[in-house]
Amino acid sequence: MAQQVEKKLMNEWLDLNFPAWITLKNQRIGAVVPPGKPGEVISFEEKYAKGFRRYADVILTDGNSVKIIEFDVRAKAEGPAALELYNRLLPDTVELTTLKNKPIELIYVVAFPDPVIEAVCKEKGIVYIVYQPDWIKTYWTEKMALAEGE
Repeated sequence: MAQQVEKKLMNEWLDLNFPAWITLKNQRIGAVVPPGKPGEVISFEEKYAKGFRRYADVILTDGNSVKIIEFDVRAKAEGPAALELYNRLLPDTVELTTLKNKPIELIYVVAFPDPVIEAVCKEKGIVYIVYQPDWIKTYWTEKMALAEGE
């Protein structure tokens, strides 16, 4: 359920703010370990690494710049760290070679803020946005009521 809520939050925010940008959702990011030649034995580590690429929530481009965006319902310490990792991996992403020399902006969008995470983002130059539509408040109120009833 939480993933569906996060996805709804993401889609709504993107539609409101970047409707005309090229949007890559759940984009694999990082280098692809080249496969072995036919008949050649591939090491366990190489096989494992091929399936270990990360997924950025969203990569946006207008052709001149790039935005890497992470979405969370509740702000998490992992959010800013993930964005820094995606920024580092973008130049090695074969599918995105046309974007690697463009200016990149990192954006962390949350529905429920955390002042400590906001300060971390500010220190790291990550844009921190709180997007809290009315429906998310209803969702959270219902979720907390269920948790209290258990």
